[in-house]
Formats: sequence, C-alpha cells, structure tokens
Amino acid sequence: ENKGIDPKKVERIFRRINEMSAAEMRTELKEINRSTHGSTKELRYRLREFYRKEYALLGQWRDETRTKMRNRKRFRYLVAIDIEATCEAETNNVNFPHEMIELPAVLIDCSTFTIIDKFRTYVRPEINPKLSDFCTQLTHISQADVDAAPPFPDAWTMLMKWMAGYGMMDDNQEAEFAIVTDGPHDVHHFLQRSFLQYNMKIPHEFRHFINVKRIFENQGKEWRLAKGDGRTSISKMCEKLGIEMEGTAHEGLTDATNVAKIACALVVDKKIPLFINQRLVRVRGRPLCLPGPATEADL
Repeated sequence: ENKGIDPKKVERIFRRINEMSAAEMRTELKEINRSTHGSTKELRYRLREFYRKEYALLGQWRDETRTKMRNRKRFRYLVAIDIEATCEAETNNVNFPHEMIELPAVLIDCSTFTIIDKFRTYVRPEINPKLSDFCTQLTHISQADVDAAPPFPDAWTMLMKWMAGYGMMDDNQEAEFAIVTDGPHDVHHFLQRSFLQYNMKIPHEFRHFINVKRIFENQGKEWRLAKGDGRTSISKMCEKLGIEMEGTAHEGLTDATNVAKIACALVVDKKIPLFINQRLVRVRGRPLCLPGPATEADL
C-alpha cells in the first residue's frame, strides 16, 4: 500500500483544480512544499503537474490492490497443467486418436504466488499402446514409462487424491481453485478426449480455465507471440517476461512448471490479473465441446 497517497485528496484536487482561486491554489502548493509565486495560470499548472503524478501513482496503487484482491479473494490455489499425448510424425492426420501419456500438475499458492507442490503420473495408452519414435523423441517419455503406468481412470484418481490433500476436489471443497493452461488444447483436446474415451464425466472445475497465453497476448501488440518460428509459446512468454525456462519443451511437468512461473510473473511482476477466460462449450451434433470465451457465470 502506498501510504504517501491520500486518494480522497488527489481526487478532490483533480475535480476542483479548474475552479480553484489563486489563494486556494497557493494554500495547496504550500502544503506540498511547492512555490506559491506566479500568475494564476502558473499556479494551476504547477499544482496540476504535481497531482498528475500523484494521480498516476494512485491508479497504479489501485491496480495493484485490485489485482491482489481479485486473485486472492477468488482463488486459494491455481493448478497449472500441461498434458502430453501420443502423436505421430504426420501432423496432417486429424483423425489420429491422441491419448494422454503424461498428467502433470503444478500447484500455486495465491496468497504468495509461489509454487508449493508438483504432481506427475505417466498414463498408459490403450488404443495405441506402443509409442512412435517421433512421440518418444518429442516428449522424452519412454515405452517403459507408459508400460508401467496406470490407465487414465486410475491416473485421474491419483490426481484427485493429490488435490484433495489441499482441500480441492473433495466432498467439502474447502479451497477455491482454477486450472491454468497454455492455450485451450490441454483441456479441449487431450483431457476431454480422455474422459470421452472412458465414458467419464469431466468435472465442472476443469471445464472452465485460465488461458495464460490469451491473457498475455491481450496486453497489446508488443505482447503478441510470433508464429511459425518453431518455438513454443511457453518459451516466448518466458523470454518476454525474463523468466529462465526449466527443462526441455514438451516435457509435461517441465512445461506445467513454466506455465505456473508465467502465471506468477504476470501477477507479481506485471500486475496483470488472472481470471477464468475460457470454457468448454457444447455444440449440437458434436461429441466434443469446443473452447469458447468465459461468461460472467464462469467467473
């Protein structure tokens, strides 16, 4: 909190400055240790310049306070995820049945915006149980990793137990939380398909999420991420925020950790509030929900 700013006085001066007499302005200037000499025009200019800076500081202070209150009041935790799935070298095959092979999560404490815990389990695919060479090279997940891993329903139960240890996803639901992703695909494509494959219902809390990439790019032109250069959006956001990336791209837990670091940096360093900005939207005639903008009901 900036104790040097009296919000009410700053606003009062700005409302009345064009109506103030020379005597009133001299009184105000004397209080802030500024020269009281000169014409009415000079006095008004001097007073306005001082309080213009104070007004800017007031706006900054309010933005910081609003950011902290919005995040801390709404969420106790943020859970960053970045799912890895089976894949093949032929990227144009839209019918390839991607299956989850790594389910990671990184927990952020919203009272401090620091990472406090991590979870990871590999997941055994069933439609294509043998990983392609391309998939192994891309994700650094070995055939032995997935052969020894549980199928998705059991992996999901493990994640739920881990979250329940922090008061999330249990019967009492003591802790409010939000899912954080880099784009919509982790929820829309990989997670949703896993639930459909096993005829399971995706929890409501995972149908609405914070897409940090969208929040990042919505800050202005200079925040837009270049496309087609072979680099991941996570690496580009880390670079722009001055964050040292951990590990290698397309490693699920590593990517989830970097997404969590991006989320923390946006709030702590850039004073940019995080909020649920995407959700899964049902489309008639389609088995998969599509990613759409969040509504007031989601916030």
